[in-house]
Amino acid sequence: MALIACPECTREISDKAAACPHCGNPRQAAPPAPQEYYFEPTPQPVVVQPKGEGCFLQTLNLGCFLVFALIGIAVLAMIFRR
Repeated sequence: MALIACPECTREISDKAAACPHCGNPRQAAPPAPQEYYFEPTPQPVVVQPKGEGCFLQTLNLGCFLVFALIGIAVLAMIFRR
């Protein structure tokens, strides 16, 4: 906020005041500031990269491996038991 001189009574007034508080002289409104135009960049499409196997598939693969390993051990145990 700056202080400027009133053109009527020459006393200091705020540059934000609509009129002089001392003599009532209305202040001329400052011309509106020119608007600045700007353009936002166009958003880029989101590309979803496929990830590796999920946790569920990894667990499923491990479970299948364990089942086949147990079956293999059981078959080997039956073969060598004789």
